[in-house]
Amino acid sequence: MEIVNWLLKTSILILPHITVISIVEVFHFFLVLCFNMCYTFVNAFEHLLLLVIFIMENQTPNQFPSFGNAPQPSQGPSVPPPPSGQEQVGIRTMESDAESIHQSGGEQPQSQIIDAGNSFSKPSQPNNTFSFQPPFQQPGPSDSPSFSQGPAPEEKKPSSTGRTILIIVGIVVVAVAVGFGVFYLVQSLNSTPAVPTETTTSASLPVSSTTPESNSAATTSPIQEVVLPPAPAALVHASVFGSSSVESVVLASTDLSGVKSAIASSSQAQKLVSGSIKDLAFVTNVSGSSTPVEATTIVGALFPSISSGLSSLIDRDITPWLYGDKSGGNKLGLVIPLKDGVTGDQVKTAFSALESNPQDVLNIFIPTVKLPTTQTFKEGLIGEVMVRYLAISTSNQQVFEYVPVSVSGKGYLVITSSYNQMVDVLKRLNAKVLTVTTNATPQVMPVITSTSTATTSTSTATTTP
Repeated sequence: MEIVNWLLKTSILILPHITVISIVEVFHFFLVLCFNMCYTFVNAFEHLLLLVIFIMENQTPNQFPSFGNAPQPSQGPSVPPPPSGQEQVGIRTMESDAESIHQSGGEQPQSQIIDAGNSFSKPSQPNNTFSFQPPFQQPGPSDSPSFSQGPAPEEKKPSSTGRTILIIVGIVVVAVAVGFGVFYLVQSLNSTPAVPTETTTSASLPVSSTTPESNSAATTSPIQEVVLPPAPAALVHASVFGSSSVESVVLASTDLSGVKSAIASSSQAQKLVSGSIKDLAFVTNVSGSSTPVEATTIVGALFPSISSGLSSLIDRDITPWLYGDKSGGNKLGLVIPLKDGVTGDQVKTAFSALESNPQDVLNIFIPTVKLPTTQTFKEGLIGEVMVRYLAISTSNQQVFEYVPVSVSGKGYLVITSSYNQMVDVLKRLNAKVLTVTTNATPQVMPVITSTSTATTSTSTATTTP
């Protein structure tokens, strides 16, 4: 039992420093150890029983005598017979010596002569002429008993049934001992100090740490529950322009064909005055209820090549709008809020895949257009903001442009399909520089007209591309 207690104390000290797999291995080791100890105990007990049975079967009747079958004492040497009556016997005593010295005047004392016949002729009691040997001396075969013996008891040999009963009783005792040991082990393991968990901001598992203060008493620390973030609330569209009138554009599907079909229908329904805008909101009709479409869905439909990189930078809402351009009619634009902490360099990195393969830029134009021969993005200043652009058609003022800006301290991504539309929206939002996106020497943003000549913009000086 002391060995088991020592093993349990050692395991309690080691458990906080091992993993869950190690705990299972230690528990398995204890079970194997208990099984081996029990197996050894059963074998020892069985051998002990066999030894007892062997001794009982091979003992002789006189090996362990009982009270009624005591060994006969051996007869000692014969005692000489008493002197006859005719012999004279001299006896000296202190009294006789004193009287002899007194009578002789100090000479040698003389023995008192008595008649042996008077002293030994009539013995007062029979003389027992034999003596007992020591209790451990084996009696000889010639010894005669001093008293009568009863019949020798019959030798009783243990039957096979008794032997079986003894073995069963031994097994039951061992099973009870093993059960008690396992129960004690489980109780000791359950009484170890609880492992508190520490929640972290990463996705790793909680790390547990504990130090046992004593082996007899353990303090249970409260376990911190990992609180999952709440489910996002339903999206409520809020126009970045703050318009009082917002037209809902119902999407039959959220793929590219569904988005372009809905935009074309809204543009054909009303030809906007030059310089005016029409605030839109993409919605889907589910069970008779209009639900705003998230920005990641629209970006995935219009610009699939940059959807994965851009989706992690933008918020859920999106503001689409139509702009009445004096060249080319209605133009589509998008304003998407950026997540907090997103920089302009991150946005430019996300658009790098689109700039290297600009096929997706054609999806924002309402009429069908084709890529130009020169498919290189350029930069230009509009006020103080650096804009990235790709000229598609000079005849209808069709230019794909994008820029990250700051509006009232909040970051936004602005995407337009014409230069005039970009100038108008930056002025409406009073947009500022979000961050420096490049160290290249800026170019002045061109104004593309139907005659392909450079003109002067009202907001900044321009040059030819």
